[in-house]
Amino acid sequence: SDIAKWAAASTFIYDLHTNNVGYTKEGIVALDLDGHDRPLTNNLLINMMNAAHSIYIHTPWLSLDNLKQMKQIYREMQNKPLPEYHDYFHLTEEMYKDMLNAFITICDNVIADLEPTLPEPEHSRPNEKINQLWCQEVQKQIPWQSLQDESVISKLCEKKPEDRKGRRKISSSI
Repeated sequence: SDIAKWAAASTFIYDLHTNNVGYTKEGIVALDLDGHDRPLTNNLLINMMNAAHSIYIHTPWLSLDNLKQMKQIYREMQNKPLPEYHDYFHLTEEMYKDMLNAFITICDNVIADLEPTLPEPEHSRPNEKINQLWCQEVQKQIPWQSLQDESVISKLCEKKPEDRKGRRKISSSI
């Protein structure tokens, strides 16, 4: 689905939420993806914190089916070389692969936690808990450099829906 594609892309391109997208009959079209305020770096901690922020704060609520699709997208990305980025972003092939591996593990763990508890009809319904669990799972996947770093991400994952300013209501049927 386009929601899964958007969510997976937003873990690498952090300004998708700033109305830099449009819609055509073919689906979502991304525009003006400079992401200059939070560029990809060669620091796993920073990249993962930015991805968690993007998924929980700016991405529409995900469904379990969206999460399974995201996992598949990340797997397909593993078989492709690092896309070309401007030198400013400093992303290496190794960091790209590390991020993909972490995102796949995060998807696997959230799916394993939720799938047994959600009846089949609920698998396609967007659910805030999925975004929150994805964000929290980041805490388990990255090497924390300090307690302060972990505190920042913990607070981020606990934000209430009303704290998610600017969220657009988008259905999973895009």
